[in-house]
Amino acid sequence: MMLQQTPWCTREGKRTSMVNVSVSPAPLEAGKVVNGVRIIESEENSTITRHSKLDKEPLLNSIYQEVPGGESVAVLSLYRFMQASKTVLLCGLYMGIGPTLILVNKHIIKDLDNGRGFNYPMFLSSLGLISSSIVAHLVVRVFGYKLHNQARMTRQMYLWNVVPVGICQAATLTLGNAVYMFLTVSFIQMLKAFTPVMVLAVGVLLHVEVSEPRIVMSVMGICLGTALASLGEVNFNLPGILLMMAAELTEAIRLILVQHFLQSLRFGIVESQFYMAPAGALCLMGASVLTEYKSMHANGAFSQIFAHPALFFLAGTLGVGVNFSSYLVVQQTNSVTLKVLGAARNAGLVLLSVLYYGELVSGTQASGYAVSLCCFGLYSYLKMNKNV
Repeated sequence: MMLQQTPWCTREGKRTSMVNVSVSPAPLEAGKVVNGVRIIESEENSTITRHSKLDKEPLLNSIYQEVPGGESVAVLSLYRFMQASKTVLLCGLYMGIGPTLILVNKHIIKDLDNGRGFNYPMFLSSLGLISSSIVAHLVVRVFGYKLHNQARMTRQMYLWNVVPVGICQAATLTLGNAVYMFLTVSFIQMLKAFTPVMVLAVGVLLHVEVSEPRIVMSVMGICLGTALASLGEVNFNLPGILLMMAAELTEAIRLILVQHFLQSLRFGIVESQFYMAPAGALCLMGASVLTEYKSMHANGAFSQIFAHPALFFLAGTLGVGVNFSSYLVVQQTNSVTLKVLGAARNAGLVLLSVLYYGELVSGTQASGYAVSLCCFGLYSYLKMNKNV
């Protein structure tokens, strides 16, 4: 009897777990155990079996039932249901945590203490990365999580691969939070639709992306929609738009660097935060000390922190949630799903800003944003089919 490894079940072409395929001259009876392997399906010319390692999983072992005829429909159906439930839960968390963090940061920066505000975006941005660093190090140092790439993470690799990512992440968070001092929440979310344009431009310049005609056309549509949304903005502010464009540029560079870096090392969520979050936190705190500390001390900003400890703690905690949930969504689905969810989340924030906060959105602005969303959907579809 020959044994070879083959996917037990697949989702979008990705391997999810393994079984042994036993090729035998005669089919074996389902439900029996042969050489430590349980048979779960029988076919005329081959026998699909479950590896003994999977028998150790309490979930699958508890729901397994021998079904006459060699079928295990109940097991597969329940497994798929639980995977779908997990996907919905993770996507729901991602959709909820991100907007909550945006609104909390907007309140701290602009509305804290009856409009006085906390105008120190670098310090505020560092809270999420510091919290993520603490959580990742606790999981590794206290709970014994194994770092699989620790031997390969040399000082040179850290300086040339991780530190640039940390610098770009720090710049993105700082610029992204500073924008709330100049632009409305709704307009900021509209401008975020421009991110794929930056990613494609940086990717082409660094020779990691190919400018295919259909993708270029969809990106041009995003540019047109963003231009219309900007022209229709009631409270147009050039410094705010420049800050937003700079934030999207640094985010595009960060995404390209991370993509290049992860091609050589396969990081889990804890391991990525263990290495990358401290680098970003150190960059942010260093920049904050150099540029914000004197002003914070002179204007009593530290008293604001002590007066509202729960609010600042919430900002740091939500930062951890954003960092971890985005990675988990990509791990459970794919990066295209994350982009689509992000676009839907931004559209929801636009509606919330108009309905709840009373922000004004003109017809031209709404039309431009609709064009951007449609072209963004086309861009995501083309990228997904390209990667299949």
